[in-house]
Amino acid sequence: MQERQRRSRRLSRFRRSPFAPSEPPILAGSFLGRKLSDLSDEELVHFVRVDARHQTKAPLTSGWFPPLCPDLSQYWFAKYELERRKPESQRASTISLEIASGEVKESVTLKLVEYGYRAASRKYHPDRGGDTAIMQTLNAARKFARERLKK
Repeated sequence: MQERQRRSRRLSRFRRSPFAPSEPPILAGSFLGRKLSDLSDEELVHFVRVDARHQTKAPLTSGWFPPLCPDLSQYWFAKYELERRKPESQRASTISLEIASGEVKESVTLKLVEYGYRAASRKYHPDRGGDTAIMQTLNAARKFARERLKK
């Protein structure tokens, strides 16, 4: 029993936690000395619009090569923090359905199939904790619908 507990404690160090970028310091502007995670939503929006471009951290360098780009970590962390604070239903979705007036029903049906497939694959893809068998069924259903609609 004790051996199992020791092994469990040793392995618990290697379990992955969800991704979260490290918080960069605020180097200049009206929020100097504060943490980005401590700012309110309104203050974060102000930071992104005004103060983020005034951060004066030196650009990233790689050895003797010239700097590749300025460090925009404060800006991107503030954008990440704003998105993280939103409820799941309000978060930006990469799936969109654009239908123009006058489209034929076959093209609208294909777009609906793709939209449904993408929404379901986000939920059931094995890389996101879903089931391989369900994903294979989704792929087969998508292929079937495409073949039937293109005839």
